[in-house]
Amino acid sequence: MQVLNYDVVIIGSGIAGLRALFQFLMKSGEKQRIALINKAQMMRSHSVAATGGTAAVLRPEEGDSYELHAWDTIRNGEFLSDQDAVFKLVEEIPKEIYFYDHIGLPWSRREDGKIAQRILSPHSFPRCAYAGGWTGFHMVQTLYDNATKFDNWDRFEECMALDLVMLDGEIAGVTVWDLIAGELYLLKTKGVIIATGGLGRLFKFTTYSYQTTGDGFAMALRAGIPLKDIEFIQNNETSLVPSGILIGSSARRLGGKILNAKGERFMERYAPETLEMSPKDVVARAIMTEIKEGRGFKGPKGLDYVVLDVTHLPERVKKITLSSIREPVMKLTGLDIVDSPIPIRPAAHFSMGGIKTDLYGQTKIPGVWAAGEVACLSIHGANRALANSTAECTV
Repeated sequence: MQVLNYDVVIIGSGIAGLRALFQFLMKSGEKQRIALINKAQMMRSHSVAATGGTAAVLRPEEGDSYELHAWDTIRNGEFLSDQDAVFKLVEEIPKEIYFYDHIGLPWSRREDGKIAQRILSPHSFPRCAYAGGWTGFHMVQTLYDNATKFDNWDRFEECMALDLVMLDGEIAGVTVWDLIAGELYLLKTKGVIIATGGLGRLFKFTTYSYQTTGDGFAMALRAGIPLKDIEFIQNNETSLVPSGILIGSSARRLGGKILNAKGERFMERYAPETLEMSPKDVVARAIMTEIKEGRGFKGPKGLDYVVLDVTHLPERVKKITLSSIREPVMKLTGLDIVDSPIPIRPAAHFSMGGIKTDLYGQTKIPGVWAAGEVACLSIHGANRALANSTAECTV
């Protein structure tokens, strides 16, 4: 076993892990040695799959406010959010949007040149900044590109963090398994940030990539760090059958309709005012009700489904605007959204719970922090609002 020494070890190279890395690099003046561990390749974290945007109050002069963003978040979380954590998030995230802008993230723009924002449920104001249909990818890419300008960090790609090493109740290091070479490492350190993402692959049908297996949750438990709100698992309402690939909300925002096997636009019965753009949990429950009551289509391996129909939309919208949806649907099902509805059903998508931390990500063990989806500051309560996930990761 090789033994290496570092000032800080970061586990995970998604938005949370890379944002933490870049902050250390900027502040340390290359005096500290940092290790970044990622189970996959550096640009293959699940954060790259985030498409919708990042929620932030950038237009107070146009009617948005911290209070309104906080209210939308708390209301959508069934009033189980920690309100101090919510206000910390909504006050910090606008600074982060401009920070990314300054380091080169290609935000989409309005005609006046300002950062474009769109409305996503359950937000009551168009506050979701986005970079085309690839917001998460561009956030990860921008952070990684900037981090490569520094020399005082080592990357452990395709390496799996196994356990936190404790000594007399304090953090002493992290054991790591090189998945390619088969070697073991002990990274000795007094500071660890766990940023390993979610646990969606515990579920049979999920939007998550195969690497998202809840490693950070288990690592924390084995070290005696408690988990919190772990029962709150969000389902993405429109996931492609049978693969589980997420079908983004843009298809519905542009006019897509969810239909059952009878051809009924059943959201008219469940949420007549907001229809398909209702909160995730409302749409997911409606879809599962239709399926369980026999109004769904028969699917493979018990995955009965309803359909998302965009065939009535303009040709340009289907072929160009929705190209990021059209391509995977064609590749994985052989269907073309131009003339065929998309088979969808809810899938495990996000964990509101995680490693219990204080307002600043500190766990019960000094020197061990958690950030991003693996952490639980109770920002999301029982139900995360769209575009608050990438916001939480970067703050």
